[in-house]
Amino acid sequence: MSASRAFTNYITFNTYCRLNTTGLYVVCNKDQFQIEVSNNDANMVMCGIRVLVGSQDAQKAPTYVEIFGRIISFNVLRSRWYDIPFSREESLQADKKLTIVFGPCQDPELMTMIDSVKIYGKTKDAFGWPEETDDSAVANAGNSSNTGTSAAGSGSSNEVKPLSTTQLLTLPTPPSIQVHSKSLMLTIHPTKQQYHSYKDQALLEHVLSNLTDMTSRKELNGVDLDAESYYRLVLIVRGIAVSRPNNLVKFADSHASLQDVVLEDPLGPNNQDESTEDNAEVKDGERNISNNKHLLLQLVDVLWMLHKINPEIPALAPVVVPGLKYTEQVIHALVEIIHAFQTSENYSNITIRLYIQLLLCHDPIIAFSAKQALCKVTNADSSPL
Repeated sequence: MSASRAFTNYITFNTYCRLNTTGLYVVCNKDQFQIEVSNNDANMVMCGIRVLVGSQDAQKAPTYVEIFGRIISFNVLRSRWYDIPFSREESLQADKKLTIVFGPCQDPELMTMIDSVKIYGKTKDAFGWPEETDDSAVANAGNSSNTGTSAAGSGSSNEVKPLSTTQLLTLPTPPSIQVHSKSLMLTIHPTKQQYHSYKDQALLEHVLSNLTDMTSRKELNGVDLDAESYYRLVLIVRGIAVSRPNNLVKFADSHASLQDVVLEDPLGPNNQDESTEDNAEVKDGERNISNNKHLLLQLVDVLWMLHKINPEIPALAPVVVPGLKYTEQVIHALVEIIHAFQTSENYSNITIRLYIQLLLCHDPIIAFSAKQALCKVTNADSSPL
C-alpha cells in the first residue's frame, strides 16, 4: 500500500501496519487525499474494499470516499465499517493498482482520520479472469496499428480509424487514459471555458443518447436495462450539475422545449394505480414522444423503470439481481441534478414535482435518501460564505 501522496508523516510500511492494526489509525490534514493500493500478487484480483472510520472521533471521519468515479457518502455517528464491492469491470481495471480518494472531514481543524482499510480479493481462476494474456493483447494492438499504417500509406478503404479524444471520454477507460485525454483537450482549446463547454457538450450528448435508448424499452418493462450503465450516466450528469450547472441547463434547453415537458400530478390517482385503462392510454401516448423528452425527465424515467423491476423478495432473486443498484447514491446524485435546474426560474414547477415524487415514494430507501439529499443541498445554499 503506497501512501506517499496521502500522509506525509508516514512511510509506506508504517501506513500499511497502522491501517491493519487494531486501535491504530492514520491522520491527514488535507482537504482531499488518496491512498494507492498496489497488487503484488499476480494470481489475485481485487474485488472490494472495507473501510473503518469513526473509532477515534466521528467528526474526524471523511465525509465520502471516491473510487472508480463512484462517490460513497459517509454519515458517521459512531464507529462503522463501510463495504464497497467492485463490479467486474472495476476489478479488471484494478489489476495492478487501485486509487482510493477520501474527502474532507467535518472537523474544523481538518484532521481526517482513517482507522482501517482492508482489501478483498479472489484468485483469478475463481474470478474468471480473461484467458487472453497481456502479451497477446499488445501484439494484437501492434498488428492493428501496423495494418492501419499500411492502409493509410496505400490509400486503401479498409483503413483502421483511431478513437478520437472525445470518444475516449465516454468510454469506461482507466483513469490514466481519462487524465491524458482531458489534458490533450485542454491543450487544444484556447481557454478553459471553451474546453469545459466542449467536454460537457460531448458527455451530455453521450448521456442523452443512452437515456433515449433506455426509455425506448418501456414496452419491454425494462428487463434488459443495465443498472451499472445508468449509474455511470447519472454520475456524469451529476459532475456537470455540481461544477457547471449553467452548461447542463443550456444543453437540456437546446434539446427539448419546456412546452413539451408534461408531468403528471404526483398526488394524483394515476401515480397510485397504473393498471387503469385511462392511465394505460396515457402511458402509451407518452411512449410515442419518449425520444424527444427532456434530459432531466429521462433520467427520472429510467430510475422508475429500474425500480419497477426490483425483486419483491430479494432472497428469491436470481444470481444477477435485476433492478436499481446503488439506490442511495443514485438518489443523492439525482437530487443534486434536479437542484442544478433551479438556477433557472422556468424549472421551478418541474423540480418541485420531481422532489415530491421522490419524497412520496413508497420505497423508504428512496424517500429517506431524497430527504437527506434535499437537506444537504438546501443547507449548502444557505450556509454563509
